[in-house]
Amino acid sequence: MKLSRIFVTSVAIALAVTLSSAAQAGFVTKSWTGSSGFDDQAISFSAIQVNQLVSIQDSSSEGYFHTHNTSVTVTANLDLRIDGVWTNIWSGTTNSVSRIPSNTLSNVIGGIGFGAGSVDGLRLTGSPNQGVIYHSIDGISFTFLEAVPEPTSIALWGLGALGACVYTRRRRRQA
Repeated sequence: MKLSRIFVTSVAIALAVTLSSAAQAGFVTKSWTGSSGFDDQAISFSAIQVNQLVSIQDSSSEGYFHTHNTSVTVTANLDLRIDGVWTNIWSGTTNSVSRIPSNTLSNVIGGIGFGAGSVDGLRLTGSPNQGVIYHSIDGISFTFLEAVPEPTSIALWGLGALGACVYTRRRRRQA
């Protein structure tokens, strides 16, 4: 009878931790502080624990990528440095020489999930080299969703709490 009460208590504690973890999940925004026009550039910042790029917001100028020659299609890439390794999370192409909705970063990048990890850098690259593929980038903001502990970890924590309760109970009986 008491063992089932201990189990119920452990499950309640695990549920409370799950709910408090979900309540603590939030958004982290990092602003591009590099130059405004380039082909390949990266920024670094203090590490954040995240698992999704939610959106890109432009303060006013709407960062975009384009080609300088309509006969050349360019590829734009967004990489994150996750746990120390540059990882591509998005690629897009265009053969437009001006800003249009399909090559404006805030329109084409958002809601991209990736494995949770410690992110400490953003990199925008383009190919083939055009001299300047990205424009009006300075001041745009990248908003990430903070990583929340996965349910399996919470369940293991609950089982550990149950084990601690059983251990304590047995020690009391022996005394």
